[in-house]
Amino acid sequence: MASALGRLLAVLSAAISLPAAADEAPSEPPPPGRLTLTLDGSGAGTLFAVGAGSRLRLEAAVARSLSVWAGPQLRLIASGFLHSESVITPEIAIGARWFPDGSAPEGFNVGLHGSAGQGSYHYENKPLFFGETTQEDGSGFTWSAGASAGYEWISKGGFCFGLRLEVTHGTISLRDHENDVLVGLGYSIGGVL
Repeated sequence: MASALGRLLAVLSAAISLPAAADEAPSEPPPPGRLTLTLDGSGAGTLFAVGAGSRLRLEAAVARSLSVWAGPQLRLIASGFLHSESVITPEIAIGARWFPDGSAPEGFNVGLHGSAGQGSYHYENKPLFFGETTQEDGSGFTWSAGASAGYEWISKGGFCFGLRLEVTHGTISLRDHENDVLVGLGYSIGGVL
């Protein structure tokens, strides 16, 4: 009987101390842990090429100031005038973004990203005045790597919208195996999961 009473007192004292422990603030807030799913779009260019891209991005806040993301991406690139090439490339893209104010995945951020895939191209050589247009089709490995800076808004209802400046170095010509830097603007639209 005494041991049963001792156990009952131990359970009661533990139950009384639980609310007090719940009221104590943790020393460091846990990571937000929010997942977002967004559709991203971008447009970029150089003097010799223009590109557009779209990706589906699943992003997770892995720490208060850091998020990582991954998803499928489609890049379209057109280059040249008389000698023109169009590249269509499905890729897998990954990236990470740093949020200096500790609010990942919302607020001002800077990030790094990369992608790789297998693309196809169509090349045309159009003579200026006389001659026959020649055409060629093919495929090859594509890649890109770059950096971005932007701002991501998340509403109380969980709607996400973002704008960013991107600088990307990667494949612009599969036929001639050329790489170049593309600079452009991007957006994202989606929601919190």
